[in-house]
Amino acid sequence: MLSNHLQNFHSGYYYLIQEVAKTEKLGCYSDFSTWRKFLPIDFNLDSLHKANLKLGSAWNRLSRKYNAKNRVKKIKQTIQEFDPDVVLVMINDFFAQLNFNDCSFISCPKVYLIADMHLAHREHVQCIKRSQFDLVLFVYKWWENKVKNKVGTKTGWLPHSVNTNVFRDYHMPNIYDVVSAGHSFPDHYPLRYLIQKTLPNVSGLKFSMPTHPQLMMNRPSFQPDTSKFLIRENYAKFLSQSEMFAFGCGVSNYPVAKFFEGMSSETMVLAPFPKDGKELGFLPDENFVEINGDNFVDKIKWYLKHEDEKQRIVDCARETVLRDHSVEKRAKQLTDFLHEL
Repeated sequence: MLSNHLQNFHSGYYYLIQEVAKTEKLGCYSDFSTWRKFLPIDFNLDSLHKANLKLGSAWNRLSRKYNAKNRVKKIKQTIQEFDPDVVLVMINDFFAQLNFNDCSFISCPKVYLIADMHLAHREHVQCIKRSQFDLVLFVYKWWENKVKNKVGTKTGWLPHSVNTNVFRDYHMPNIYDVVSAGHSFPDHYPLRYLIQKTLPNVSGLKFSMPTHPQLMMNRPSFQPDTSKFLIRENYAKFLSQSEMFAFGCGVSNYPVAKFFEGMSSETMVLAPFPKDGKELGFLPDENFVEINGDNFVDKIKWYLKHEDEKQRIVDCARETVLRDHSVEKRAKQLTDFLHEL
């Protein structure tokens, strides 16, 4: 398996690979540095994003230029040493980290798992075709439908999943009425930004939206001790201590992992109805509450006064995740895809 963030903060992929490893022998290469490691230790990453990533893009190009050949060399060594039956390439920024070199040097069957296809999607499609992948798995079905006829190979759908043994009700006291999480850059996540700016000013409402752990974990000074970061079990406990979990899906309106994490944690999810929502079994006012920029405050206030209705939605959400979106179910789907090759 090749990845640029196996040990990253994204719990969905972290637990998915752990689950696959219970039945399959895995060899992993996930030594991809990011452009942020070129930045000074005291560089303000918030300022970087507020500048629309202009400086970040420049650093990214430098990183690719001076590291791509070395990464290809290490990947070849890893594959030669492990001699895999199938190579799984995941996720997001893989080709960019290789300066958009193709992967035709991988001779065994190979699979590409991609989430944020909107990031240089034309370049990704070109590299997928040049690399002659045997299968491309899309986290978001909307993108599979959009580009499956362009990639020139077999495609499949592998949505987000959640470890329901980690994201659960920890039976801890609720110390928040509402929490939110994730990046909140206004150009990319306008609803999250509005939630972040609005809810602290709602009288009597206990609200929390911590800083995204990525803004700290990708600093050059970061140490691998993640015990204090809001990731995995810490993140799950944070969600479990709130009545509600409100967030936006970004300008792309993806069914982000927060849906699955919140629904599994038995906190009521409030979010826009996303792309793929119907196929995923997301039902407004049944297993989550649909919101927009005009009504989220009113809906939060209403459900805080109607505990029975809130609990009904919470219970239905947990059932939906256990039935359709557990990491065990998704790992079985992934291994079935791989064994078909």
